[in-house]
Amino acid sequence: MKNIFLKELKRAWPFLLLAGLMLAPDPGALSVVGYAVGIVAVAVILSHLSRKLLFPYLNLEILIREIGTENNVAAAIVVASMVVLMGIVLNGIVTLLK
Repeated sequence: MKNIFLKELKRAWPFLLLAGLMLAPDPGALSVVGYAVGIVAVAVILSHLSRKLLFPYLNLEILIREIGTENNVAAAIVVASMVVLMGIVLNGIVTLLK
């Protein structure tokens, strides 16, 4: 569990850095920035879980590697369709949270 947490923390450090930079000029904005970070985190978690529920067998890391090494149009189409699907899911989450 600790390794998974550290791996996710390494992936999220640019996001956390930007949130920290937003807090630097105005410490009074902590609640607003904290709320924004929480909303983004919830949206990403829900989109990731929806992808895992809909396509549990799909490993995007392997597909992305396959796109880079070969001229594989099928893998590129699958990755592009997953990007579109995640955009639709995130749009739905943002619409519900408005």
